Formats: sequence, C-alpha cells, structure tokens
Amino acid sequence: MKKILIVLLSLSFLGTALAQDGNHDYKSDLKRAKKYLSKYIFDQTANVDKLPKAAALMDGVVNSEDYKMSNKAWTLRGKIYNEMAARDEVQLQLNPNYEIKDPEVAIKAYKSFMMTYDNAVKKYHKKDALKGLRETARYLNSIGYALYGRKNFDAAYENFNDVLKIDELLKANDKKPVFSKEEDLLNEVYIAGIAAMSGNRSDDMKKHFENLLSKGYDKPAVYQGLFNYYLDKDQAKAEKYLTQGRAKYPEETSLLFAEINYYLKKGELSKLVDKLKLARKKEPNNVSIVVTEANVYDNIYQKSLDSNDVETAAKYFDMAKTTYEDALEMDPKNFIATYSIGALYYNKAASVLKEVNALADDFSKDGMKKYEAKKAEMDGYFDQALPYFEKAIAINPKDRNTLIALKEIYARKNMMDKSMDCKKKLDALSN
Repeated sequence: MKKILIVLLSLSFLGTALAQDGNHDYKSDLKRAKKYLSKYIFDQTANVDKLPKAAALMDGVVNSEDYKMSNKAWTLRGKIYNEMAARDEVQLQLNPNYEIKDPEVAIKAYKSFMMTYDNAVKKYHKKDALKGLRETARYLNSIGYALYGRKNFDAAYENFNDVLKIDELLKANDKKPVFSKEEDLLNEVYIAGIAAMSGNRSDDMKKHFENLLSKGYDKPAVYQGLFNYYLDKDQAKAEKYLTQGRAKYPEETSLLFAEINYYLKKGELSKLVDKLKLARKKEPNNVSIVVTEANVYDNIYQKSLDSNDVETAAKYFDMAKTTYEDALEMDPKNFIATYSIGALYYNKAASVLKEVNALADDFSKDGMKKYEAKKAEMDGYFDQALPYFEKAIAINPKDRNTLIALKEIYARKNMMDKSMDCKKKLDALSN
C-alpha cells in the first residue's frame, strides 16, 4: 500500500511541474525587462548587454495572451527599442561602417508605440505614445539613410515611410510635427519615393511622387519614376510625364536616355537622331550612345532599302558605317560595332543577290555580262564583310549570328574547311 501512495504522490508532483511550465510567468519577464532597461540607462557602457535581453523578453510578453493589449507592455517595448535605435545612431556617427544588426529596430519601436496609441484607454496613454513616437522619428530617419547607403532599399523605405506617418499623426493631434518646414517634409517624401523606386516598390513610389507633383515639388527622378511606372500601364500618362520632365529639365541626361529608349522601343527612328546627337554631346566618351546612334542610322537604311528609296538608303548606309567606325575608334574591341559593320556589308550583298538571281536565267551575251558584274559587286560586299565578322568572332567566339554569316561567306569563297568548322561550332551551341 505504501508503494502505491509513493507512486501517486510522484505523479501528482509531475503534474504540478508540467502545469508550471505551461503557464509562463510573463509578469516577471516584464519586471525583468524594465529592470534591465533601468540598469542600461544608469550605466550604458557597463550594461550594454541588458538592452537585447530586455527586448527579447518584451517580444515574448507582448505576444502573450495576458499582455497583447497592454499599453504598459507596449510602451515599455517601445522605450527599449528606442534605446537600441539610439545606440545604433550613435555608433553610426562614430563609425559609418558600423553593422546595423537589426534594420527594423526603430520600426519595432514605432509599431510598439502605435499599439499603445491605437489601444489607448486613458489620455496619458496617447500622450506617452506620441512622446515616444516623436523620438522614434529621429532614429527612423538616421537609420533609414544608413540603410539606403548600404542599398537595403526596402528597409530604408519602411523607415522613411514611418517617419511620414508619425508626422501626420502628430499634426492630427495638434502636436508639433516632425518637420517644422514644408520643404523638409517634401524632401522626406522624396527620399521615401526614391527608396521605394530603388527597392522595386512601384506602387509606393507612385504614391509619393504624385503627391510631390501635386504640391509643386519636382525633380528629374520624379518624372522618370512616374514615366517608368505608367509605361506598361497607361502610355498616354507615361508620355505626359516624360514630356513634362524633358521640358522642365532639358539638360538632364537620365530623362534624355529614357526618351531615347522609349522611341527606340516604339521604332520611331526619325525622332531619335537629334536626341542621340544631343546625348553624344553630353557624354562624348560613352561608346554605347555612339553605337545606338549608328544602329538608328542602320535601321533607317534597312527601311529605306525595303521601300526602294535608294538615295536615302545610300545616305544612311554611309552614316551608319561612319558612326560604327567612330565607336571602334573609342573601343576597338566593341563587339556590336564590329559585327554591325560586317552586317552592313553582308546585308548589302544580300540585296544585290536578288538582282544576281534575277539575271541568272538570261544567257544572252549582254545578260551574262550584267550577271558577272552584279556577282562581282555582291562578292565584293561579302569580301568587305568578312574581316569584320572574323574580328567579331574573335571577340565573342560563341555568337551564333556571326558564325552563320562566316559559314555562308566561307562557303561562297570555296573555303570549305573554314565553313565546316563554323558549322561544327554552331552544332555545338545547339547541343
């Protein structure tokens, strides 16, 4: 009988232990967190390790059933994260390369004080929340700039955007706003929009940039951002913003290039010539602009050739070739320029081939003479294309189009070993 009682007592003790483990004492955690915060404030150097401990405790407290709606708990958590953010701010001032361990440290403070504000029962709850948020705004801003500089655009945006929310909340409560000057507020809206644009948060970018324009504040990036946003959604709006931006900032290179790319995409080549010449003047050492300008001339040449406008075709052939050569003077190993000159001659040979084929069935003396003359002209163009394609394949050995052109030219010149070598390389690219 005694043995049975001992077993029953043991089970009873085990059950009590399990019950205690299942009911975590969050009240004690809150007290400990408050104590850690007090120790840190009293001596920040000696108790620097107390802050993360306090934060960890309060993360658990506010997520518990007993304290998830507690203004006292949320306010304490906000104060702890404000202290952590303040420490990050000081460290960043001392060392610009300081590692920010938690990019959301100030955001957590913001969310904590907002919980206090949203669930306030008494006036002092809101007062405490607004006071904490005013302090948080400073840390959000300084940490946001640090994160932006490190290309953590998403976290930077969240920080900047929360500053704007705090400013609105303070105004709504007739408190002194974060920004005493309208210009400072608009600058914050701008950097938030830039961070959103850099972080591919296009809807957030649109909201901030359109807000800026509605208030008469603009910069080139605002027009470019809105142009890019609407490009695939509303082309009329996209063009409106691009036109406005170019009119207001005619010297802005980024908008000029956006306009060039837009008309290239639309195939409106005639509108591009003057714009590319302007871009070339602005950036004389930018080989990409020169290649693009040459490509526009090349395309106009092709279209003129297709419409049998021989005079215009000849003019733009020469302009394309000269401009590609300009690019090669700047960069002798530029693949696009090298290949494109070869392609100019190759396509010219291809156009003459049509005439050669038309004369092939005329076996009269005069017909044979014309055939031989045209064939010689065609072969001459292929010969002029060949060295450019050979240079192009040396620059980019795996370019399919260059290998196809070389294979064809070598075959026409009865250089079958080289033609077969190109075929093998083409087959290898297919496998």
